[in-house]
Amino acid sequence: MPESSTSVFEVTVTLRRTNGVVAAQTKAWLAVPPSASLAVPPPASPTAAAHKIDDTIAKDILAKADALLAKSDVIGARTLYQRAAEMGSGSAALALGTTYDPKRLWSFGAFGMVGNRERAKQWYLRAKELGHPEANARLDQLGR
Repeated sequence: MPESSTSVFEVTVTLRRTNGVVAAQTKAWLAVPPSASLAVPPPASPTAAAHKIDDTIAKDILAKADALLAKSDVIGARTLYQRAAEMGSGSAALALGTTYDPKRLWSFGAFGMVGNRERAKQWYLRAKELGHPEANARLDQLGR
């Protein structure tokens, strides 16, 4: 990957039987921030530039998660939302909470899935910690 890359790379993983038939296939997304030369140690504290790169990567991951959710792939979207939320994205934390919210899960066309009120609350609280303006309203609607 180019050293200056800040985008997310999509990787397809295919498991084939010995006769060549595809047994399983999935996709993964890799976000690799640019790094300095291996001979130079990383800075002791994060810089504004590093924070900007993390924001860019988190936004890219969030966009890919939104695309998965638009296709009703709730499980795949959750994985990406969680990664972006761990990078400090309040929007991702809120979206992740929404995928667990029993009052909202149906809106993604995820028929047969059951929500998890406690997990939704956990992620809404994280969105609140990260300063998302809708988090309090979601917590109130969930019934804190």
